[in-house]
Amino acid sequence: MRGCVATQLLAVPDGVALAGRIAEAAFKLHCATEYISTERTHTMADELRILLDRLMRVAQQHPAWAARVLAVWAGCETIGATVVPIVRGIHRDFCSDQIIVDAEHIYLIDFDLYCWGDVGVDIGNFNIRVYRMLSLARHISLSTEMTERQHLTERLIAVCETELCRLR
Repeated sequence: MRGCVATQLLAVPDGVALAGRIAEAAFKLHCATEYISTERTHTMADELRILLDRLMRVAQQHPAWAARVLAVWAGCETIGATVVPIVRGIHRDFCSDQIIVDAEHIYLIDFDLYCWGDVGVDIGNFNIRVYRMLSLARHISLSTEMTERQHLTERLIAVCETELCRLR
């Protein structure tokens, strides 16, 4: 298969146009449920169960943070309860690293997690990874404006540098 991983192409000036093509590919995938069969499902309850397990480990490893971590969990549970799912066949690991792009085609790869689930899982996975760099870079500026965050500035710059190297 020819092409480049989408991660490398989204960081260039034409990245916005590519993001539109990727959105079309996601839509086509979510509409193709009659052509791709699966018995597996992944629901918001599954997402919340996984999150709870991970947050409980953090709370156990860092007892001083336990109350705060549990409060975060409670907020996530409340948000999760408000989601009205649009259930279709989903990739479940839909991110730019799982997309190969050539001049004419977009190829979605690695369907090992494919299942019935909320299309929001795919779109959320893609968006969070694409916008992660922009959000981190924004926090460089924010960290210099708040005294209590200034100790984070250099680490944020280093994380952004590492992320940019990965995108190239």
